Amino acid sequence: MELEVKVPASTDVNFTEGIFRFDDAVPLPFEDFAVDFNATARNLTASLQMPGMLVAESDAEFHRIISILHVYVLPIIIVIGIVGNTISFLVYVSTPRLYRQSSSLYLAFLAAVDNISLIFIFAVWFGWIGIHIFHKNGWCQTIQYCTYVCSFLSGWIVVSFTVERWIVVFHPLRRHQLCTRRRAIIAMVSLTLFSLVFYSFSLFTTSVRYFRGLPVCVTLDKYNALLQVYHSPLLQYYNDNRCTK
Repeated sequence: MELEVKVPASTDVNFTEGIFRFDDAVPLPFEDFAVDFNATARNLTASLQMPGMLVAESDAEFHRIISILHVYVLPIIIVIGIVGNTISFLVYVSTPRLYRQSSSLYLAFLAAVDNISLIFIFAVWFGWIGIHIFHKNGWCQTIQYCTYVCSFLSGWIVVSFTVERWIVVFHPLRRHQLCTRRRAIIAMVSLTLFSLVFYSFSLFTTSVRYFRGLPVCVTLDKYNALLQVYHSPLLQYYNDNRCTK
């Protein structure tokens, strides 16, 4: 598909290393688009080849807003999340009364897992400012693998914590028997080992491929159909917006 974008002649348009800029505005990462420029006396027309997508001109403005949010808002959210999770973790493990409770172990572990997830999201965010850590072999597989594992653990730790609270409320007489630190540790270790093994496929099903001269972390073609159920939003986003054949 083609999107014709007419820009006034006074506008400074720069297309360098996959970054599409208007004046000094936030760069739009059109890494996957084939761009042709036609200069006239009054206008500069940029023809953007956007495979597999039908894009209206209004979508360019929407993409611009999303880019601003990614570049400026996302890192703020990540930093706030890391600080908050770190404080929560320290409170749960350093307060003797809380540390003796099994529920505090779940919450401390959840804070640590979420911090790891945020750190890897931060590594992906660097791609929006031109530092493509995610799209390098080694980093590609590691970030994808840890994203799967952390997403799994984050959800199932909440489930485990909820089950424990359910036992406390509806079976209070069995609370001291079932809701122990030992059982909590066994549950967390079991979930961690399971996730590490279950999602190990991402270490060999993802790799870096070059599209239009740009490195992109993608799922290998021969595993696409098999892994549809596993696709995380992180990798799917880059597949949809960067990759084409």
